[in-house]
Amino acid sequence: MKKYLLSGFLLSIISIHINSADYEMRSEFIYCNLNDGKTLNDAADQAREYGKFSEAAGTKYIQSMLVPIHAGQHDYDYILWGSWPDGKAMYQEWGSYLNDYDESFTTMDEDSSSESASECKSRVAAFHTGVISNTKNMSDPDKRKPVQFAGCTLKDGVSLNDVHEFIEKDGKLMTEFGFTGWARGTFSPYLGFKPDYPYDFVDMIFWHSFDERGNMANNYGDFVEKHPDLESGYNDLVECAPSNSFYNELLFDNLD
Repeated sequence: MKKYLLSGFLLSIISIHINSADYEMRSEFIYCNLNDGKTLNDAADQAREYGKFSEAAGTKYIQSMLVPIHAGQHDYDYILWGSWPDGKAMYQEWGSYLNDYDESFTTMDEDSSSESASECKSRVAAFHTGVISNTKNMSDPDKRKPVQFAGCTLKDGVSLNDVHEFIEKDGKLMTEFGFTGWARGTFSPYLGFKPDYPYDFVDMIFWHSFDERGNMANNYGDFVEKHPDLESGYNDLVECAPSNSFYNELLFDNLD
C-alpha cells in the first residue's frame, strides 16, 4: 500500500478521488552541480543508467529530478529526489550502491571525472509523510510537474501530528471547492542536517500538471474568501518561510 501511494504522489497514478494518505516513507535529496559542457539531459540519462542497475539489483527505489524555477539564489543546478518504502529498503539500496555499483565513488568524489555529468556532494535524508492527495477529474499529467517546498517551524505546544490533521482538513475543503490534481505532505529531518537547521519540517505541495497549478493560483483567493479561518489557523500552528518552486521529472521507478 505504501508503495502504491508513493508512486501516485510522484508519478500521478493514484486512481482514487480523495485520499487521506497518512503514510510514512524515507526520502533523500542529493544536491548536484553540472560539470563543464554537461546538461540536465546528460545528468538525467546518467541517473537512468543507475536506475537500470537498481532494477537489476532488486532494490526498491524511485528517483526524480528537481530543477529550480523560482528558488532564489542557490549553489546547485538540480536536486535528485529519491525515495524508499521503508528503512530496510533504504539501507539495502545504499548497500547495493556502495558495494556493487562501479561508478559510485566516481560520482561522490570531490574531483569527479569529466565523464560524469555532474558532481553531487551534499546529501540529506528525511522522513516523508504523505498526508492527502486528490486526482478527481485530473487533467493529463505533465512530464515535468510543479512542486513547492516551504521550511516550517512548529509553534509552542504544536506537534507535527497537529499539522497533518490541519492539512487533511484543509485538503478536504480544497477538494470540495473543486481543486484537483494535487498532493500534499511533509518532510522531517533525519540524516545529514546541521545542528542549527532552522526548520522542524518542510511542507510540500505537488501538482500533476501546470494547468492544475494555474487553476489553483487563479482561484485560491476565492477559496480563502470562502474559508477565511484556514490561513490564520495554519499560522497559529507554524511559522513558514516563503515557498520555493521547482519542476519535478521522474527518472525511474523501481518500487515494484
